[in-house]
Amino acid sequence: MTDASLWADRGAFLTHVELFVPSSLRPLARRGAPRPPPARAPHGPRALRTASALHLALDANDADAAAALIETSDAAALNTRSSSRVTPLLMLTMGRCTTQHAKARCEQLIWRVLERGGGASIAVRTKARLSAADHAERHQLSPRLVAHLRALEAAERARTAGERCEVCGDVFAHNKVAYAARRVASGEEENAMLLKFFSTSYHHKLLDPALHKLNELRTVRKELTESLAVLSALEDTPCSGGGPLSTPTRWHVVDIACGRGLTASLAALRYAGARVTAVDLNAPHIMPHWERTQECRVSYLQQDILGPAFLDAMARLEAESSSEAPARRDVAMLGMHLCGELSLRAIDAFELCRSAAVLVLSPCCLPAKGSEHAPDDLFASNQQIDQYHSWSAHLETLLRGRGYKVTRSVEKAMLSVKNVVLVATKVPKGPVAEVVLRVSLADDLAAACCRVSCDIQFVDRQSAT
Repeated sequence: MTDASLWADRGAFLTHVELFVPSSLRPLARRGAPRPPPARAPHGPRALRTASALHLALDANDADAAAALIETSDAAALNTRSSSRVTPLLMLTMGRCTTQHAKARCEQLIWRVLERGGGASIAVRTKARLSAADHAERHQLSPRLVAHLRALEAAERARTAGERCEVCGDVFAHNKVAYAARRVASGEEENAMLLKFFSTSYHHKLLDPALHKLNELRTVRKELTESLAVLSALEDTPCSGGGPLSTPTRWHVVDIACGRGLTASLAALRYAGARVTAVDLNAPHIMPHWERTQECRVSYLQQDILGPAFLDAMARLEAESSSEAPARRDVAMLGMHLCGELSLRAIDAFELCRSAAVLVLSPCCLPAKGSEHAPDDLFASNQQIDQYHSWSAHLETLLRGRGYKVTRSVEKAMLSVKNVVLVATKVPKGPVAEVVLRVSLADDLAAACCRVSCDIQFVDRQSAT
């Protein structure tokens, strides 16, 4: 069996198996496939989750097999991206099939890829925002090749200028928000939360080209329900002086671990006049171009939420809110599907910021087994949904232990089984604190009496039967 056929067989095996194996089990399925020989990885390991035979050969630095596969691949295959979003051309310019004394062989493969139509994807960039020409220059390939790649890239960008974002240069992908709107208009959509959202006019503002990073979210229906659930919980929370919906100018909404910033964007559109900040570790270039919009104004703070500087950054945000004229802003902290210890960091930030009035938190994944932050009974059940609700209850207890008034609800319209929403509010200090405390205690006592009454009625029914 030739090297090229080995990679072709392995690629076909992976493609066939992974169609039928759950994503969580795919690494196990791969163990049965032929493995490439150990190869030098001059620029760090590259784990290709799914790939064509050509991708696999290049990843193994198998120049002979790659050369044979290039000759048998059509233009479509030569421009195909792996699940790591790299094309064969990108892999070659990133240093695959290159050694200190064999750059000429790599360049021969690049020229052959271009000759066979593999340059149609010349403008594709890696996650680091580098094109094939950028990588070729970094790896000190010949000036002639670099110049040729630059010229091809410029021509491709000019040809597709109308299909690209004028800010970042990315090609606009299929608009998932528009697709969700069409589902509602055609009667296909049944989710009550989405039906209500698309019955308003402000969802049209999400279609702004500057927000195309939001419109490209693959699971936008699910993420919309999650973000809307958090905002709905915020709006339903009684706030002295009015909430962000009625008095937006006195609020600063902070979206912690914002992802692509969907929750922050919806808050900015819904609460006109509020200050909105999105916080995450994502590189700014993958976020929406909020600065180019008229109504969806969001500030982005790139911050490692688990890092030591996060709480200091939140303290600075609070100081800015407290010093704003004509009056200080109250802070509403939002955390949509915060995984593990991220939920704990959001709680720490809420405690630190004195002007933080509301925390709306929807937890997601659990802390790691054996983590000091995991309660002893967290994994008592082997059912993931039971573990999730146990973690949510633990967070509720933690918030109550810090003196906050807390509500916990399950949002059934959220398109996720992880649909618990916790809302924590701080009991005000000063002359009104005693009144608020009495009301809070009265509410808790009434709820307890109601539960006791229900239990008694249940026992009576059991006795009667």
